[in-house]
Amino acid sequence: MFFRYLNDLEVNIPEESVILDREPGSTRVNINGISRIINPEDFVAMAPEGELDPGDWIYWGPKEVLEVYFKDQKKLSQPIFRVTLNSKTMQKSLDTKKEFEKVLDEIKKEGAKVQSKFHGHWGIYPVGAFHGNIKKKQLFIGWAGLNAADGWTLLFEMLVPEQKKRPNTEDIRLWQTFLEKTKQLPEPQFFKAHGQDLQPGFTIVNIEGSKLRISAEKRKSDNKFKITVLPLTDDVEFQCREAGEGLMAANWKKGEPLAKVWGTVIKTDGNYQLSDSLTVSILLKLVDEFTVTPEEQKPNSKALVFQE
Repeated sequence: MFFRYLNDLEVNIPEESVILDREPGSTRVNINGISRIINPEDFVAMAPEGELDPGDWIYWGPKEVLEVYFKDQKKLSQPIFRVTLNSKTMQKSLDTKKEFEKVLDEIKKEGAKVQSKFHGHWGIYPVGAFHGNIKKKQLFIGWAGLNAADGWTLLFEMLVPEQKKRPNTEDIRLWQTFLEKTKQLPEPQFFKAHGQDLQPGFTIVNIEGSKLRISAEKRKSDNKFKITVLPLTDDVEFQCREAGEGLMAANWKKGEPLAKVWGTVIKTDGNYQLSDSLTVSILLKLVDEFTVTPEEQKPNSKALVFQE
């Protein structure tokens, strides 16, 4: 393992991934594996087949409501949301308002009646949505541009019960609140939603429930580094390959010392082992002397220590 100095571009937050937060509550959408949303607090993310796949519909709602809906869609008792990555309605430019109007024109040609429309931004991400109906079916549909080179968008929809007098005033208010109050997730929570909870001197890495604690220290007297990897669950290990030092380029903690560690994470699932490349960002801690944790001193400790 060796250290190298990073430039700012290597330690920035990727803008092609959208993370959103909503008030009240804390709605979150993680496009690099859409994994969690709370809208409001009793909402969870689920899929009919169990595994959450961003290329297929992921549903948001109270768990018991979703379970009934997956068995019989006609038994939907309250509005729920669903979301998926979409390559059919593309973001072709930054002038998304004109693009959105063209999309609405195409929808109207198919016989849809548009009752209301919305165009705005969730942070840096443009959003266009509408409420309407086609052949008596209610539509609450929208797209969020991901500002990505390939033009993909996030397609989202609110489903309402197929009952008389629905959608009602509360349903429409929920849709409007979702559109108007959703915002981009703050950067510290962005990192956490991507499975890396950055704290001074260490990062907790969460890989689908398996956790690692990776710390990084730099000794002031000789500028030497110490990287410590400690598995917090028994089903995961990390093979460190390389580490580097740079400065945080995100607005949060901008300009502060940052360490990055490259390696391979190995997760054990029953009789199978799954491995994948992993890059971890750590807020570098400057110290007079390296910290020696009790875990490092234990016989047969699982802690891995690298110094350079």
